[in-house]
Amino acid sequence: MDVLEKVNLTILFDIYGELLTEKQRNIYEMYINNDVGLTEIGESLGISRQAAKDTITKVSQQLLAYETKLKLKKQFTDNNLLIDEILGLETFDGKEQEIRVTLDKLKKNL
Repeated sequence: MDVLEKVNLTILFDIYGELLTEKQRNIYEMYINNDVGLTEIGESLGISRQAAKDTITKVSQQLLAYETKLKLKKQFTDNNLLIDEILGLETFDGKEQEIRVTLDKLKKNL
């Protein structure tokens, strides 16, 4: 798993983690957030290394599936870009129309 993929999955875990079982959350958090190895996870939870790996693979797939269907990360990112666009205007004077258009886009995302 490369760094960008890990960062993406960490964000998805933050968004959708509550949809997982407690056991899945625990294993995934140990692996992704705490950088605990598969062998250590297995030993601390009394499961095999393979079971830990299978859970991590399954949870990663679930998180990606949740995002594909719900698109909460995309919506959050899009909204932040629109907010940055508004805040990035040098001055608001004479830019009411631009602000209105950007705010309308933001409303549609909410």
